[in-house]
Amino acid sequence: MIISDIPETPKEDLDEILRIIAKLIEYNDFSANDISVVHRIPSKNRERISSIVVRFVRRTAREAWQRHYKERTKRDNGGPGLSLLLLDTNMQGGRFYSGEHLTAFTSYLLRKRKNYAYHNGY
Repeated sequence: MIISDIPETPKEDLDEILRIIAKLIEYNDFSANDISVVHRIPSKNRERISSIVVRFVRRTAREAWQRHYKERTKRDNGGPGLSLLLLDTNMQGGRFYSGEHLTAFTSYLLRKRKNYAYHNGY
């Protein structure tokens, strides 16, 4: 899974960020034991915020996270994703997103498809 657009801070604790997000999306059964690995991946564009990649131990835990995230975003009327201010009131405005981590090729295909749909009125 990938979480994007959460600003990087010095001495950040990614496990703590996941706990805060889990509380925010009301995923009460979340446990640090559900996570195999969590880390940031650098972006090719240095101006873009590095995304957080999360590998869950079990598929069911990942699916539960995504289900809770989607339910919470439906209740948030500010647009896609969730407000960064819900994570930390000291952050500047903006939104963060959670979704499946796609391979480079699959991401490329998705981008081409969205571009085609946009330019052809879909």
